[in-house]
Amino acid sequence: MPGPTLDPPGGLQHHLALVALTPALLAVASAAASAAVRGRGARIVAGIALVPALVLQALMLLPDGLAAQAGGPQFGGVVRIGWVASSAALLLGLWATWQWRATSRAWSWPLRLAVAMLLPVLLLPPLLLAIEPDSDGNGRRWRLAGIAVLLPFAWWWASWAMAWRWIPEGTARGPWRPACAAAALACMA
Repeated sequence: MPGPTLDPPGGLQHHLALVALTPALLAVASAAASAAVRGRGARIVAGIALVPALVLQALMLLPDGLAAQAGGPQFGGVVRIGWVASSAALLLGLWATWQWRATSRAWSWPLRLAVAMLLPVLLLPPLLLAIEPDSDGNGRRWRLAGIAVLLPFAWWWASWAMAWRWIPEGTARGPWRPACAAAALACMA
């Protein structure tokens, strides 16, 4: 009969979840760096700063990487780690890097990459609001209603929200439609 377990001090039990989110956080930092630079240099800074985020995401897929060490939900079920989620995050990151390589505002390119890398890994329904500016207005009311319904489930019953996440993602329009479909499948795998 197992005895009581103690959580390590300082929230160390959440370390793997933070490591899984690090590539997207690096992309957000590159958005801040490119926003600080003006003109053509902003695109160059954004492009250079995105490389470490993609390389770090790829390193998680090594045989002894994060995907092999920790499978399944982390951080109360909100962060999903595993081969499928990490692979989908890398593929969606590469897709977003190519899809938005020539945006008019250089800081929006890394932010879209961060959203693409977070979609299969992070179960947070409001994250889907970040794709709304790129989609047309069709079905927006239903997507917002689906996100609002899933929000309490994500905080209290993450596995249920994971299973029903395909509802708002399935109604995505525009360039995010294939990415949302891939992310929904990765979350349920």
